[in-house]
Amino acid sequence: TLFCYKLMYKKYVHLNRGNHESVLCTNVYGFKTHLACAYPHHHHLLEPIIQEAFDELPLCYVIGHQIFVVHGGLPKFDVTLDEIAALQRGPVPFPGRLRSEALFQALLW
Repeated sequence: TLFCYKLMYKKYVHLNRGNHESVLCTNVYGFKTHLACAYPHHHHLLEPIIQEAFDELPLCYVIGHQIFVVHGGLPKFDVTLDEIAALQRGPVPFPGRLRSEALFQALLW
């Protein structure tokens, strides 16, 4: 439903990614189980497609050049919007040794 709203009201609906859209959390907190219960015959086909969609969600938004929206927070080091924009979308980088990986994780958690 939320993806449909995003398509219908592109200028007004902003979806951003948080830690619960990671593979780790979808496994631990029951999303995969819920999917299997809701779609018992097709969950194995749906899960990778949904996870791929989650992996492509934006990590943050800046609305009206003034409001920064993020699920998690900012890292302990200084960061610019250009650094955030340069992050590659995809699965959560682990273990987070590189600056870019630590930034990615901070935005989610």
